[in-house]
Amino acid sequence: MIAADKRKAVFLLHQEGMEAREIARRLALSRNAVRTIIRQQGAATTRVRADKQRLDEALLRRLYQECQGRMARVHEKLVEEEGLAVSYPTLTRMLRELGISKAQKARCDRVPDEPGLEMQHDTSVYQVPLAGRAVKLIASLLYLRYCKRRYLKFYRAFDRFKMKCFLHEALSFWGYAAHHCIIDNTNLARLRGSGANALIVPEMEAFAKERGFVFRCHEIGHCNRKAGEERSFWTVETNFLPGRTFASLEELNQQALEWATVRMDNKPQGRAGLIPAKAFEITGCRERAVNRSRSWSTVSGSKSFRPANAWSSTPCRPRGSEISSSAPRDNRRPRTTHTIANIPPKRRRNTCAHWLRRSVPTWILLCRPRASNVTS
Repeated sequence: MIAADKRKAVFLLHQEGMEAREIARRLALSRNAVRTIIRQQGAATTRVRADKQRLDEALLRRLYQECQGRMARVHEKLVEEEGLAVSYPTLTRMLRELGISKAQKARCDRVPDEPGLEMQHDTSVYQVPLAGRAVKLIASLLYLRYCKRRYLKFYRAFDRFKMKCFLHEALSFWGYAAHHCIIDNTNLARLRGSGANALIVPEMEAFAKERGFVFRCHEIGHCNRKAGEERSFWTVETNFLPGRTFASLEELNQQALEWATVRMDNKPQGRAGLIPAKAFEITGCRERAVNRSRSWSTVSGSKSFRPANAWSSTPCRPRGSEISSSAPRDNRRPRTTHTIANIPPKRRRNTCAHWLRRSVPTWILLCRPRASNVTS
């Protein structure tokens, strides 16, 4: 089949006075094809196949309902009772085209693809060989939509506590959290309901609020709502696991981190050749990560993440448009520094405990190893 652009070129060259033999030589076409295109004035003719037999749609729907969807029986009744000599493949094709035997799939949702607005999380079970023995592991993957960044880690078991640990680790690595996190109707984050009516567990809702995002469940049966996440699991199955050996779970997670954040982060994705690391920079997501150095606060000799400073829902700003105050520095209101010395002695004890609870999430304090008593 000759492309439409080549057909137009043939007709334009003919209008300019070039002979058919010369056109055929330059464009590598036969002279008969050139003459045919000139006769058609460069327009491509599309032939629409007309059915030799036309069957009444109402008749097909009635027979399909009477035969309880058995198409072989519908074919028999058409031939024997209605006297229509129609082949069985033609009948099944007509039933499919009319949407009688197979309903047309409707798009589950249509969501605008806004940079940095959405991330998707899900888990999948794999049989992974560890030290020559197949072990059942759960892969947890976080996918940042639009720029296609991924964070992957494997677990022997996955519960609500490990879900929070994984999200905290992934968002700390990126230094950024999207506004929405699309999940399925899992009981790890959903209390009751489903889809848009799902009620999130208060513990998980507070966890997400500290990091500037909200959980959103997709409708039941609409797993394509997080198609990027589902495609990422297929990439894990076909690109990461084959041809690799793992001696332990720690080595597996180390290779998974390097594969997701280094190899796939700098590899062109899709037909557009989008590179996730560069797309993350260009789309302004780095501007929304207010604290690039991942602010850490020291409490009782241990490091803990400070969500109030690190996560922000500030909208994207173009590069070079930093917000600055035009007021003179001398006229600005001085910053008040709260210290223990400014607090009455009766309230110091409760205030210290309050600061400790605000600085470190409870679940981080629980998993922190206790300091051993060393006497000098």
